Amino acid sequence: MYHVLVADADDSVRVVLDRMLRVLGYGAWAFDPTAPAGARARAGAPFDFAIVDVSPGSGDGPALIDELRRRQPRLPVVRMGGPLEREAARASNPAEIFLLKPFGFREFADAVFRTVAGLSGREGGGGAEYLRNLVS
Repeated sequence: MYHVLVADADDSVRVVLDRMLRVLGYGAWAFDPTAPAGARARAGAPFDFAIVDVSPGSGDGPALIDELRRRQPRLPVVRMGGPLEREAARASNPAEIFLLKPFGFREFADAVFRTVAGLSGREGGGGAEYLRNLVS
């Protein structure tokens, strides 16, 4: 099972992303990067990948990503945010996956499965089949 770090300052977003990851079969640890508990995430165990909100007002997502990558240099990160953050992400790393908020379950699942596929060099844990079943 893959373990995913989820960082978002919005409680409701964290709850929904945690549930969606569990539905997809992944373990999640969701936290508020603006809260004191965020320090524990920065010192925590390694994760297989991270999903981080880089929107203003959601903590300093880019700084958190830098911190995580100092510990895990090849850590895949899915960034979330608005149109301005998407353009900045494209400019800095066009290969990185970006989720434009608001997004739905299918978009989220696709981003997760593409990330896992990159980790394992194969289809993300049956992701393509799962998505086909969602739309049929």
